Amino acid sequence: MLHIVLIEDNRLTKTMSEHLLRQAGYTVSSAEDGECGLKLVRSVLPDVVLLDVLLPKLSGEEVLQHLKLDPATADIPVIIITGLSRSYKEHFRHEGVFAFLTKAQLLDDIEPLLELLRQIEPRNRQQEASAENTDCRLATPPAHSAGVPHIPS
Repeated sequence: MLHIVLIEDNRLTKTMSEHLLRQAGYTVSSAEDGECGLKLVRSVLPDVVLLDVLLPKLSGEEVLQHLKLDPATADIPVIIITGLSRSYKEHFRHEGVFAFLTKAQLLDDIEPLLELLRQIEPRNRQQEASAENTDCRLATPPAHSAGVPHIPS
């Protein structure tokens, strides 16, 4: 299952989201401001970030910019969850956001968020498989010299 970092300053939204996501089987770490959220993402390198826009200390947009500029976090999918209108959706799409949900959508029904998370899971499995294949190739013994028999171990 995915490890999710939730960066949300509204305690009710944060508590409800954490509960529903954990109930669905996800691991959730959370922060209540942009600065702590950015530090948390950099320390745990989650599979996905759920990010509010209007946050204390660093705005969600600033957090997003830091994440996308850092090679260690640039490929982590970010889902914006905000009380702002959907008119911001196009703006964030250009910033490299995976998806955009309003808090009203989330509070009404968590299923759209769970569907987005299910789309991310196969991508993670492919990346893990690719990393395992890379490790296997590195563990493959070098080609043997001509005339020297290979003795299997």
